[in-house]
Amino acid sequence: MSCHTYFGFKLEDAVRGLKRALRDENIPVVSVREVDDRVVFAIDVASETGEIILAYHTTKSHPLARLGEIPAIEVTVDDHLPDVKPVLTMAFLRGGG
Repeated sequence: MSCHTYFGFKLEDAVRGLKRALRDENIPVVSVREVDDRVVFAIDVASETGEIILAYHTTKSHPLARLGEIPAIEVTVDDHLPDVKPVLTMAFLRGGG
């Protein structure tokens, strides 16, 4: 599983942004389910089904954390999925939701 962290986002913004980015790239979302403080997307890319997991947390390890805790989204992607990093970039580049 590969892991990426995006700072400054709330979970609902990350979910909206990822849904939009997947839709823009014509990647079908098989299901979206909420588990604790995480949202799990099951997607189908080139006949491979895999998961993208969004987990919300706050951190003090960011340079702006001296002003207070910074929200962050930890994104975990199944290794067997083709490269979805550009989709993740677009999901967060536009500012989430």
